[in-house]
Amino acid sequence: MSKKYLLKVKNLSCERNYKIIFKKLSFILFPGNIILVDGENGAGKTSLLLCVADVLDYTGNILVKNGIDNLGYVGHKNALFENETIFDFFAFWKNIYNYTKNYQDVLEYFNLIDFIETPISLLSFGQKKKLSFARLIMMNSKIWLLDEPISGLDEKTKQIILKIIKKHLSQGGGVLATSHQNLNYFDINKTTRVKID
Repeated sequence: MSKKYLLKVKNLSCERNYKIIFKKLSFILFPGNIILVDGENGAGKTSLLLCVADVLDYTGNILVKNGIDNLGYVGHKNALFENETIFDFFAFWKNIYNYTKNYQDVLEYFNLIDFIETPISLLSFGQKKKLSFARLIMMNSKIWLLDEPISGLDEKTKQIILKIIKKHLSQGGGVLATSHQNLNYFDINKTTRVKID
């Protein structure tokens, strides 16, 4: 009996402005596992995530268990409304995702409770990254697409993000991530590497 998958990618190719970004990539993401996309700057790592998210055109096959709504994305650049406060942020996304749990628990976990009335524009890069992951938690999607999830973060914030990723994996989620970080940051036993040349 074959193991249940979260995401299947077969013979995936991407071309932008008549230039081949990558071609014929194939991999399967299983519950509890990480696929780490490796490659030089400009090799197409972010483009791969955007193809899986159905943002960029591609050829090949992408099968997402339970459909595209089962995907959550956090980019290297945090896509946040800078003029909002953290309170505004949570009030908006809580309704969008029908999040019924107490979002203050999420704020407490990410050490953001004291900044609830602070405009997002005044937050540090690390605080904005935490906010992006807080939104991901509210989405409750099984497949996380993470573009450089711990790049540019201090060690304490890295550990908070890694702990959230590990919890997600322990609950049957899967992660497709790009990263320049050493594999030691991730559980090597649960990590598969996909190389883009």
